[in-house]
Amino acid sequence: MRSARSYCCSDKSPSQRVSSACSSKRNVSMVPKMIHVLGRSLAVPDVLQYMKAGLVWYGGVIGALGGGLAYGILARLPILATMDAAAPALALAHAWGRIGCFLAGCCYGRVCDAGAALCARFPEGSVAYADMLEKGAIAPGAAETPPLVPVQLVEAGFEITMALLLMVLVGRRWRRGHVMAAYFILYGVFRFFLENLRSDPYRGSFLVLSTSQWIAILMVLAGAAIVVLAGARARRRAAT
Repeated sequence: MRSARSYCCSDKSPSQRVSSACSSKRNVSMVPKMIHVLGRSLAVPDVLQYMKAGLVWYGGVIGALGGGLAYGILARLPILATMDAAAPALALAHAWGRIGCFLAGCCYGRVCDAGAALCARFPEGSVAYADMLEKGAIAPGAAETPPLVPVQLVEAGFEITMALLLMVLVGRRWRRGHVMAAYFILYGVFRFFLENLRSDPYRGSFLVLSTSQWIAILMVLAGAAIVVLAGARARRRAAT
């Protein structure tokens, strides 16, 4: 029987462009997990088990943007306008993926108060159950996990709201690149703070921040850079 982890963010894709995104998702998600495995042993079964794990959205964005930029350059498409058009679709795809994460029980949040209304318990067979059983947070034979913050649904709701906002912005007369910049900045800020509610293991960290928080900072900086470069480009055109 396949591990519950393998159903979260499947890496099978019908197209080459999506394939580039999934490959990058695999690479980014494997880094902290492989460090964990190599730190305790070099057992082949352990390595193969971690290769079944769920993927990371950041890697998908990096791979998709890299593949999209390469295709846009070869096809001579307006790069910034194409990125703007893709931004709402990225947000909606992410929302759909987070709903899948919730159903699989991966990417889960911290333990919350038992009396809290907005908490989720994951049954045996879910990723959250397997992780907490391995850590000793639940006893063998327990019916479900303790109540956990449903960060997957919180993020899905944010992504849907952001997608609607970005679709409105696409129809406005914004400078090219500004819609994608808004996506980078809004999601980067949101994800930076959401990380404080996450509790799934093997997330990786550097100094006092998680790997995802560092990437969130880079996303905000990338969005700001797009705004600056798009503005400079517009001023050059106006001067000619």
